[in-house]
Amino acid sequence: MTLAQFAAADTDGNGVVNSLDALNILKLALSGPSDLSEVWLWFQKSLALSEVAGATQTWDQDLLVDLSTETVETIKIVGALRGDVDGSWVVPPKG
Repeated sequence: MTLAQFAAADTDGNGVVNSLDALNILKLALSGPSDLSEVWLWFQKSLALSEVAGATQTWDQDLLVDLSTETVETIKIVGALRGDVDGSWVVPPKG
C-alpha cells in the first residue's frame, strides 16, 4: 500500500485504516461522492508509509514549503482524494 492509498483509505482522518473506513468506502462506491465530503490530501512524495502508518495523522494540515534556501530543489507533491483508494476519480463533466 502506498502513502497515497493509505491517506485515501483513512476516510475519517484518524491515522488508522479500519472497518469504519472500509464501510465509508463502500458507501462511497454505492451512492457516489455525496456521502463523504470531497477532501483532497497533499503531501511530499518522498514521505514513506512507514513514517505515518500506525500513528495518528492529521491530514488536513497546511502544506508548508520553505522557499528561503538559495539552492534549487525539486519537491514532488502527491494528491489523494479521501476515499479514492484506487485513484480512479475523474473530473465530472460540466453541465
